[in-house]
Amino acid sequence: MFVSECDAAPLSNLDYGFDYSSWLEAGETITTSLWEVSPSVTLSNEQNLEGICSVFVEVTTSGTLYKLTNTITTSDNRVDSRSIVLSCKHR
Repeated sequence: MFVSECDAAPLSNLDYGFDYSSWLEAGETITTSLWEVSPSVTLSNEQNLEGICSVFVEVTTSGTLYKLTNTITTSDNRVDSRSIVLSCKHR
């Protein structure tokens, strides 16, 4: 699992994503992309284009850490999961 961290201001609605293109084998594609976030917030605009999966995340509460995880399955039935921790604080 790949984990990264970044900051987000309260009430922001920003896009986050992962680029799997260099990890995919030649001719392999992403067939499913599942996003999860804890604690729960609004996710929207999910995209899966040419090995890059992204989603918009609406963080709400200052002082909260949100763990956003993307789990993919590929056309070769390989599964990978990557996470990012969003630290919601005033900037």
